[in-house]
Amino acid sequence: MLTFMFHITVKTGYESTAIATLAAIEKAAHQDAGCRHFVWLQQQHTPRRFTLFEQWESQEALDAHKAKGMAQWQAFEPCLDGDPVSEEFRLVAPLAQRLTEDEIRAFVTAWFDKLSRHVAVEELLPMLADDDLHMVFPEKTLRNQAAFRAWYAEVGRAYSHQEHVLEQLTIQNNAAEAALEVVVVWRAENRSDAARLAMRAVQSWTVKRSAATGQPIILTYLVRSLENV
Repeated sequence: MLTFMFHITVKTGYESTAIATLAAIEKAAHQDAGCRHFVWLQQQHTPRRFTLFEQWESQEALDAHKAKGMAQWQAFEPCLDGDPVSEEFRLVAPLAQRLTEDEIRAFVTAWFDKLSRHVAVEELLPMLADDDLHMVFPEKTLRNQAAFRAWYAEVGRAYSHQEHVLEQLTIQNNAAEAALEVVVVWRAENRSDAARLAMRAVQSWTVKRSAATGQPIILTYLVRSLENV
Protein backbone atom coordinates (compact mmCIF):
# COMPACT_ATOMS: atom_id res chain seq x y z
CA MET A 1 0.00 0.00 0.00
CA LEU A 2 1.37 3.41 -1.02
CA THR A 3 0.09 6.47 0.85
CA PHE A 4 0.85 10.07 -0.09
CA MET A 5 -0.09 13.63 0.79
CA PHE A 6 0.48 16.04 -2.11
CA HIS A 7 0.36 19.79 -1.38
CA ILE A 8 -0.07 22.59 -3.93
CA THR A 9 -0.74 26.33 -3.88
CA VAL A 10 -2.41 28.06 -6.83
CA LYS A 11 -1.98 31.64 -7.96
CA THR A 12 -4.41 34.28 -6.77
CA GLY A 13 -7.56 34.21 -8.86
CA TYR A 14 -7.17 30.57 -9.94
CA GLU A 15 -9.15 29.06 -7.08
CA SER A 16 -12.20 28.24 -9.23
CA THR A 17 -10.03 26.75 -11.98
CA ALA A 18 -8.28 24.60 -9.39
CA ILE A 19 -11.54 23.36 -7.90
CA ALA A 20 -12.93 22.35 -11.29
CA THR A 21 -9.71 20.68 -12.44
CA LEU A 22 -8.94 18.85 -9.22
CA ALA A 23 -12.52 17.60 -8.92
CA ALA A 24 -12.27 16.17 -12.44
CA ILE A 25 -8.93 14.52 -11.64
CA GLU A 26 -10.41 13.02 -8.48
CA LYS A 27 -13.42 11.61 -10.32
CA ALA A 28 -11.21 10.01 -12.98
CA ALA A 29 -8.82 8.55 -10.40
CA HIS A 30 -11.63 6.66 -8.70
CA GLN A 31 -12.02 4.65 -11.90
CA ASP A 32 -8.33 3.67 -12.06
CA ALA A 33 -7.27 0.16 -11.09
CA GLY A 34 -5.51 -0.02 -7.74
CA CYS A 35 -6.93 3.24 -6.36
CA ARG A 36 -7.88 2.83 -2.70
CA HIS A 37 -8.36 6.48 -1.73
CA PHE A 38 -8.05 9.69 -3.72
CA VAL A 39 -9.48 12.96 -2.42
CA TRP A 40 -8.50 16.59 -2.92
CA LEU A 41 -8.94 18.94 0.05
CA GLN A 42 -9.01 22.73 0.11
CA GLN A 43 -7.60 24.43 3.19
CA GLN A 44 -10.46 26.27 4.82
CA HIS A 45 -8.56 29.40 5.87
CA THR A 46 -6.13 29.49 2.94
CA PRO A 47 -8.28 28.72 -0.12
CA ARG A 48 -5.35 28.87 -2.55
CA ARG A 49 -3.82 25.83 -0.87
CA PHE A 50 -4.95 22.29 -1.71
CA THR A 51 -3.88 18.87 -0.43
CA LEU A 52 -4.37 15.48 -2.05
CA PHE A 53 -4.70 12.35 0.07
CA GLU A 54 -4.13 9.23 -2.04
CA GLN A 55 -3.56 5.53 -1.49
CA TRP A 56 -2.62 3.00 -4.15
CA GLU A 57 -2.29 -0.77 -4.02
CA SER A 58 1.02 -0.76 -5.92
CA GLN A 59 3.61 1.42 -7.62
CA GLU A 60 2.42 0.03 -10.97
CA ALA A 61 -1.11 1.27 -10.31
CA LEU A 62 0.18 4.72 -9.32
CA ASP A 63 2.42 4.94 -12.39
CA ALA A 64 -0.49 4.01 -14.67
CA HIS A 65 -2.66 6.71 -13.07
CA LYS A 66 0.04 9.35 -13.52
CA ALA A 67 0.60 8.42 -17.17
CA LYS A 68 -3.11 8.54 -17.90
CA GLY A 69 -3.58 12.01 -16.41
CA MET A 70 -0.28 13.58 -17.47
CA ALA A 71 -1.73 15.86 -20.17
CA GLN A 72 -4.46 17.21 -17.87
CA TRP A 73 -1.95 17.92 -15.10
CA GLN A 74 0.52 19.62 -17.44
CA ALA A 75 -2.26 21.91 -18.66
CA PHE A 76 -2.99 22.83 -15.03
CA GLU A 77 0.62 23.48 -13.96
CA PRO A 78 0.68 27.16 -15.08
CA CYS A 79 -1.92 27.81 -12.35
CA LEU A 80 0.49 26.72 -9.63
CA ASP A 81 2.26 29.15 -7.32
CA GLY A 82 5.53 27.40 -6.49
CA ASP A 83 6.48 23.75 -6.63
CA PRO A 84 4.20 20.99 -5.30
CA VAL A 85 5.33 19.12 -2.19
CA SER A 86 4.83 15.37 -1.93
CA GLU A 87 5.04 13.40 1.33
CA GLU A 88 4.95 9.62 1.60
CA PHE A 89 3.44 7.95 4.67
CA ARG A 90 3.26 4.46 6.10
CA LEU A 91 0.31 2.87 7.89
CA VAL A 92 1.05 2.61 11.62
CA ALA A 93 -1.00 -0.46 12.60
CA PRO A 94 0.96 -2.94 10.43
CA LEU A 95 4.22 -1.73 12.02
CA ALA A 96 2.99 -3.05 15.37
CA GLN A 97 2.27 -6.51 13.97
CA ARG A 98 4.83 -9.25 14.35
CA LEU A 99 6.41 -10.67 11.24
CA THR A 100 4.59 -13.50 9.52
CA GLU A 101 6.37 -16.75 8.68
CA ASP A 102 5.94 -15.98 4.98
CA GLU A 103 7.67 -12.62 5.45
CA ILE A 104 10.51 -14.24 7.38
CA ARG A 105 11.05 -17.03 4.84
CA ALA A 106 11.06 -14.54 1.96
CA PHE A 107 13.50 -12.34 3.88
CA VAL A 108 15.95 -15.17 4.63
CA THR A 109 15.78 -16.38 1.02
CA ALA A 110 16.44 -12.86 -0.26
CA TRP A 111 19.37 -12.43 2.13
CA PHE A 112 21.18 -15.52 0.90
CA ASP A 113 20.37 -14.74 -2.73
CA LYS A 114 21.98 -11.31 -2.33
CA LEU A 115 25.03 -12.83 -0.63
CA SER A 116 25.40 -15.38 -3.43
CA ARG A 117 25.32 -12.63 -6.03
CA HIS A 118 27.55 -10.43 -3.86
CA VAL A 119 25.34 -7.43 -4.52
CA ALA A 120 26.40 -3.91 -3.60
CA VAL A 121 26.51 -3.56 0.17
CA GLU A 122 23.88 -0.79 -0.03
CA GLU A 123 21.33 -3.51 -0.88
CA LEU A 124 22.16 -5.39 2.31
CA LEU A 125 22.40 -2.59 4.87
CA PRO A 126 18.62 -1.96 5.00
CA MET A 127 18.25 -5.62 6.05
CA LEU A 128 20.39 -5.03 9.17
CA ALA A 129 19.90 -3.20 12.43
CA ASP A 130 22.65 -0.68 13.11
CA ASP A 131 23.47 0.20 16.72
CA ASP A 132 21.72 -2.98 17.99
CA LEU A 133 23.45 -5.29 15.50
CA HIS A 134 25.36 -8.32 16.78
CA MET A 135 26.86 -10.61 14.12
CA VAL A 136 29.34 -13.32 15.13
CA PHE A 137 31.42 -15.04 12.45
CA PRO A 138 34.33 -17.42 13.17
CA GLU A 139 36.83 -14.71 12.26
CA LYS A 140 35.12 -11.56 13.51
CA THR A 141 32.29 -10.04 15.57
CA LEU A 142 30.38 -7.13 14.05
CA ARG A 143 28.49 -4.52 16.09
CA ASN A 144 27.12 -2.09 13.51
CA GLN A 145 26.57 -1.55 9.79
CA ALA A 146 29.95 0.12 9.30
CA ALA A 147 31.66 -3.03 10.57
CA PHE A 148 29.50 -5.17 8.29
CA ARG A 149 30.43 -2.99 5.32
CA ALA A 150 34.14 -3.57 5.99
CA TRP A 151 33.67 -7.33 6.55
CA TYR A 152 31.61 -7.71 3.38
CA ALA A 153 34.34 -6.01 1.34
CA GLU A 154 36.95 -8.35 2.82
CA VAL A 155 34.89 -11.42 1.88
CA GLY A 156 34.44 -10.09 -1.65
CA ARG A 157 38.20 -9.66 -2.02
CA ALA A 158 38.93 -13.14 -0.66
CA TYR A 159 36.29 -15.27 -2.42
CA SER A 160 34.50 -15.50 -5.76
CA HIS A 161 31.70 -17.66 -7.21
CA GLN A 162 29.89 -17.70 -3.89
CA GLU A 163 26.76 -19.77 -3.43
CA HIS A 164 24.52 -20.06 -0.38
CA VAL A 165 22.07 -22.97 -0.31
CA LEU A 166 19.48 -22.81 2.46
CA GLU A 167 18.98 -26.32 3.83
CA GLN A 168 16.87 -25.67 6.91
CA LEU A 169 14.93 -22.82 8.49
CA THR A 170 13.13 -23.15 11.83
CA ILE A 171 11.10 -20.19 13.08
CA GLN A 172 9.96 -19.39 16.61
CA ASN A 173 7.75 -16.37 16.20
CA ASN A 174 5.98 -15.79 19.49
CA ALA A 175 7.09 -12.23 20.20
CA ALA A 176 8.08 -8.95 18.54
CA GLU A 177 11.46 -10.54 17.76
CA ALA A 178 11.46 -13.88 15.95
CA ALA A 179 14.14 -16.47 16.69
CA LEU A 180 15.48 -18.42 13.71
CA GLU A 181 17.62 -21.52 13.41
CA VAL A 182 19.29 -21.59 10.00
CA VAL A 183 21.38 -24.20 8.25
CA VAL A 184 23.07 -23.10 5.03
CA VAL A 185 25.76 -24.56 2.79
CA TRP A 186 28.29 -22.01 1.57
CA ARG A 187 30.39 -22.73 -1.51
CA ALA A 188 33.03 -20.42 -2.92
CA GLU A 189 36.35 -20.21 -4.70
CA ASN A 190 39.39 -18.85 -2.89
CA ARG A 191 40.81 -16.05 -5.01
CA SER A 192 44.36 -16.66 -3.79
CA ASP A 193 44.74 -20.23 -5.05
CA ALA A 194 41.44 -21.03 -6.87
CA ALA A 195 40.66 -23.74 -4.31
CA ARG A 196 37.00 -24.65 -4.04
CA LEU A 197 35.43 -24.53 -0.58
CA ALA A 198 32.18 -26.04 0.70
CA MET A 199 31.07 -25.57 4.31
CA ARG A 200 27.87 -26.08 6.25
CA ALA A 201 27.02 -23.29 8.70
CA VAL A 202 24.57 -23.60 11.57
CA GLN A 203 23.32 -20.17 12.53
CA SER A 204 21.00 -18.53 15.07
CA TRP A 205 19.24 -15.28 14.11
CA THR A 206 16.82 -12.87 15.67
CA VAL A 207 14.80 -10.62 13.39
CA LYS A 208 12.10 -8.00 13.90
CA ARG A 209 10.04 -5.54 11.92
CA SER A 210 11.84 -2.24 11.42
CA ALA A 211 9.98 0.80 12.75
CA ALA A 212 11.72 2.85 10.04
CA THR A 213 10.83 0.73 6.99
CA GLY A 214 8.23 -1.80 8.09
CA GLN A 215 10.44 -4.55 6.67
CA PRO A 216 12.33 -7.32 8.52
CA ILE A 217 15.80 -6.56 9.84
CA ILE A 218 18.47 -8.75 11.43
CA LEU A 219 19.34 -8.01 15.06
CA THR A 220 21.58 -10.98 15.84
CA TYR A 221 23.30 -13.38 13.45
CA LEU A 222 25.42 -15.99 15.19
CA VAL A 223 27.39 -18.63 13.29
CA ARG A 224 27.38 -21.43 15.88
CA SER A 225 29.29 -24.03 13.89
CA LEU A 226 31.07 -24.35 10.56
CA GLU A 227 32.17 -27.67 9.07
CA ASN A 228 33.47 -28.91 5.76
CA VAL A 229 30.97 -30.62 3.50
